[in-house]
Amino acid sequence: MKKLMILVVCAVMAVCLAACEGKVEPSAKTGVVGEENVQIPSPFVVFKTLAEAEEAAGFEMTVPESMDGKQQSLIQAAKSSEGDSYDMIQVFYGSESEICIRKGKGSEDISGNYEEYQKSTSLDINGIKVSARGNDEKIYVAVWTDGGYTYSIDAQGGLDTDTVTAAIAEVR
Repeated sequence: MKKLMILVVCAVMAVCLAACEGKVEPSAKTGVVGEENVQIPSPFVVFKTLAEAEEAAGFEMTVPESMDGKQQSLIQAAKSSEGDSYDMIQVFYGSESEICIRKGKGSEDISGNYEEYQKSTSLDINGIKVSARGNDEKIYVAVWTDGGYTYSIDAQGGLDTDTVTAAIAEVR
């Protein structure tokens, strides 16, 4: 009887494996989906207020209440690659992907936007050197460093130079 039970269990397992066709179902713990699609858990945590995100990150951030007529819509902080502490705050305006302002520890480009644009230029805004990228007369990405932090503005639809300049003057 024991051998028959083992044979039945093995047969059921073989049928299950054949039905899966080598695919691995999503796992909340590993985030693995399918054979080639591996997803890394998001390092971003949503906060209700900027003050809560600042407390979690251990640094302050000042941003405009609105950007290009759009109100703040989402505030997040991202954990470092080690996962111990938060090292970046981002504030979205409009829908989640319209305009994003980030502040992070260090000096690396934290914009997350690596697209090719027609123009790359340097701006001097109140003594701060800003690297800006865009098409035509619009700026899509602006990145700068100040006081041990890197900042970025990423605008999906692009912004005019005056809007970017006003925002950079306000962001701390």
